[in-house]
Amino acid sequence: MTIDSTEPTSTTTTPNWRRCEERRTPTAASHDGNVDQKPYPTVPGELTSQTVTSFVEETEQAYLWNRILERERNLVYIDIMSISITDSKHTETGFVVYLVAEFGYGTDENEDGEATVHADGAVKTSYLVNDRFVGRVESTNWEHVVPREAADGTVLWCLPNITDEDSA
Repeated sequence: MTIDSTEPTSTTTTPNWRRCEERRTPTAASHDGNVDQKPYPTVPGELTSQTVTSFVEETEQAYLWNRILERERNLVYIDIMSISITDSKHTETGFVVYLVAEFGYGTDENEDGEATVHADGAVKTSYLVNDRFVGRVESTNWEHVVPREAADGTVLWCLPNITDEDSA
């Protein structure tokens, strides 16, 4: 893992997806009973390179697990095979963490209860973590996206006392 403290030079305005106006925390997905939900971790009280990368790994595992749980039916198993941090930077807006995750799952589509459909996938994701905001941006073209410049993303945590532009 590389830690780079270089300040970004972007002057891009805050994208709409990153605006935090009320407290928000992610919740585990509903499910059909075969596979349990995965709870999200707690945001670390102290943000350091080590606590943030561990937190992001746990968050991505829960996020992918619960997203598969929401989208697929008759699940027999979910397997988050690997989550690899490819880079981590501390910038003026917080910690930016880049990762690649590989996953698989199986669904039961026959009367014998066997997993008859198996799917594998991978995602390349960027996180922005600071003391008031946790955002996730998934790559659409297999290149890491700089969270500050991303047009689309997901706010996972919007922590107390956040105003519109303060999370940038």
